[in-house]
Amino acid sequence: MDSPLTLAELKPITLTPAQFLAAFHPGPYHLRSFADGGGGGGKNYQVSAAELASDDFLAKLHLANQADRQGIFFVVNPGGPRDDAIVDVTAHFVEADDLPLTEQYESLLAFPLAPSIIVKTRKSLHSYWLLKKPDEMGEYPIEAKNRGKNSADSGEAYQTLAPTAGDP
Repeated sequence: MDSPLTLAELKPITLTPAQFLAAFHPGPYHLRSFADGGGGGGKNYQVSAAELASDDFLAKLHLANQADRQGIFFVVNPGGPRDDAIVDVTAHFVEADDLPLTEQYESLLAFPLAPSIIVKTRKSLHSYWLLKKPDEMGEYPIEAKNRGKNSADSGEAYQTLAPTAGDP
């Protein structure tokens, strides 16, 4: 049996934001921006794959990220940016940014199910497990009233899409 690659041996791949988010669900996608350090001034976005491919929209996100020093985050599961708006579970997410990167990676290797996607940021490994057949997962930790609903309210369920200033 081959031993797993070390964190340093992993090779990054280049994807557009639309390609990356399409792995989770077909959209629309919910994005949020807010100032580094939680200083407020953020914005919620609901976007399609076509908008994510637009140079103008990506330039607006890049400006918010670099000039305004705002992190850009995405909601992992479809429905909206708040927990009570999520209508389906298409992926599970884990991060442990209080540990060094090598310890985070070793923890992932020790877990019996390898993640589908790992995104390396400046201080964290964002790990995702994509669900192939979410309808076969049984009961979800979301209320039935949320299914088929789409909300643009602000909330807690999000994950990094664009690196904050200084990230690779």
